[in-house]
Amino acid sequence: MPGMWGDHLGVVDLVLNNDGGKWQVGQAKAEARPIYDPLAKQSLAAEDGSMVTVLKADHDATREFVSKPIGRASDNMYSFLALVQDDPTVQVVNMAQKAYVEHFIQGDPDLAKLPVLSAAAPFKVGGRKNDPASFVEVEKGQLTFRNAADLYLYPNTLVVMKVSGKEVKEWLECSAGSSIR
Repeated sequence: MPGMWGDHLGVVDLVLNNDGGKWQVGQAKAEARPIYDPLAKQSLAAEDGSMVTVLKADHDATREFVSKPIGRASDNMYSFLALVQDDPTVQVVNMAQKAYVEHFIQGDPDLAKLPVLSAAAPFKVGGRKNDPASFVEVEKGQLTFRNAADLYLYPNTLVVMKVSGKEVKEWLECSAGSSIR
């Protein structure tokens, strides 16, 4: 695996042999090469000027996109205590999921009047090393796509299910069981 946030480069080195028109892997080696030093906050790889030129427009467009405002936070949000108390970083994800589904089912005579519940999990709550980068910190004020990506790290697909009250109760019991120590 090449790591995350571009900190490693995944390299697969294959030696291929052509045996009578049929290719076979003779040797294989895979490694994850570090290309970023998080302590020094600097790249370990030399910049390729030609790639910078080719990718500049796309890079600039991406930075512009992630800086677009998508809402406002009425208070600072952080996930330091997300595993032990109600947490705004999880709540804002819940609210966004719920609003999306409510908009999606609007006008559907079979679904529009049903209650919508949302479940979300805390994602950045310390990680394995409890380093500061493994928590969410969003300052009060304008929210951008960059903040949303920090709040919701994974490219998960939102799934909507129609369930009974009994199924919700069973799910809540199962979920609560993870908090009992």
